[in-house]
Amino acid sequence: MRHDYVFRILGPLLVTDGDEQIEISGIRRQKLLVALLLQTNQVVTLGRLVDAIWDDAPPASAHGQVRICVSGLRRLLRGGNTTA
Repeated sequence: MRHDYVFRILGPLLVTDGDEQIEISGIRRQKLLVALLLQTNQVVTLGRLVDAIWDDAPPASAHGQVRICVSGLRRLLRGGNTTA
């Protein structure tokens, strides 16, 4: 299945696939996606993603939470389950 994504990050985050709007729920997921979009075609370290999501003091579980958010975004953008 081919996707025709458009990402808008100026103003509210907006993601569309053709005529369909894709809701990116959760502030962590939104911050993660924006951080990845700003570093397109570059390696982004887990530490950098943690810093993008938690400004000051990330929780001890931050690395695991980032991994969960990445997994959820992958599923969402593949058109799968969006509840993660």
